[in-house]
Amino acid sequence: MRSFEDLPASWNLQRVHACRTGTLYQFNKPQDLHDPHSWGMSFVIHYNRDVDVLDWVALRERVVRIFSSDDELKRVVTFVPYAEVGTDFIVQSKPPYDGGYFLSSLHEWTTEGDTCRPPEGCESSYAELQAAVERVISALPAAERPLLEPVIRSTFTMNAGSWLQFVGDDGWVLYELEISTAHIERFLVAPLPSSSSMGP
Repeated sequence: MRSFEDLPASWNLQRVHACRTGTLYQFNKPQDLHDPHSWGMSFVIHYNRDVDVLDWVALRERVVRIFSSDDELKRVVTFVPYAEVGTDFIVQSKPPYDGGYFLSSLHEWTTEGDTCRPPEGCESSYAELQAAVERVISALPAAERPLLEPVIRSTFTMNAGSWLQFVGDDGWVLYELEISTAHIERFLVAPLPSSSSMGP
């Protein structure tokens, strides 16, 4: 695994802003074979704060495993894998602004009605997603629920960000978990159990 300092200068990283886990950069990148929705622009997040990148990846992968074990969620949600995980960074495809309908736009439409109307099938698919999310949350192991439930709810039910998109027949595409400072603080105090002790 390479470090952030090892990334090639040819990537021409452009600093976007500081984020809760470190510093966010963007750059032009060839089509990512791991992401059929990639349009050539990617993010690098440099984990230069208190959160260890491998711990964060473990948290994300735990959520992916939970959702992958539910047949309904597998049908309506696709997780976009990281293009690369380094010792202190991740590379992720940037969500295309014209490639789908953001969950944040749906929230604005339903609460204020002043954004673009959702595409056909979006609202019914979102209702299916919410029902499946509630079922998954209710089945979380007691030891993991205090950490995982807030992250899952922020990502799939209270998301005001732009990491989750509805893309028609492909359902929902998730690029990254939605997190808050409180999530990070909770994670630092009580990280997940080791993968060997986790359930499905």
